[in-house]
Amino acid sequence: MYQHPYPTVCNDRTNGVVWNSVGMAAVAAPPPPQLATGFPADAQAVAQAVAQAQAAVQAAVQAQAAKLQAHAAAQAAAQAAAPTVTTVPTPTGTRIGNGKKGKKCSESRAEQRKVKNREFAKRSRDRKKLLQESLEAEVRELQEENDRLRGLVRKTIPDKAQSIIG
Repeated sequence: MYQHPYPTVCNDRTNGVVWNSVGMAAVAAPPPPQLATGFPADAQAVAQAVAQAQAAVQAAVQAQAAKLQAHAAAQAAAQAAAPTVTTVPTPTGTRIGNGKKGKKCSESRAEQRKVKNREFAKRSRDRKKLLQESLEAEVRELQEENDRLRGLVRKTIPDKAQSIIG
């Protein structure tokens, strides 16, 4: 019989046997600790972990559902606030371009494109106006800060203020 030079013990609780490599004898393993519920300690810990994971998943699902409802409400509000474009039906077959290579395009499509271009141009003008206003406000703030700092220099070191400020 082979004997391992270093005696080791391997716990195998799946079939309830402890194998001792010194004598290769099988000894019945002690039963796993039982809790008041009758479940082994490991099983109860797993059940607790599963319950906690399920609660976390349920909370995440509820949070995602709330986000989706808020997003849908915001889209509905934006759609209600958006101006509606009405087009008058016109005869189709109008050519756009030089007539030979131009694609056939209905006049209603051309009208829709004009409306989109107008809306885009208005948004561009509005963005430009906001940028201009914010830059002007920043210039005013920096000028006020500059004046304040010049006054501070004049007050604290009046003999050198003229050479510093210029």
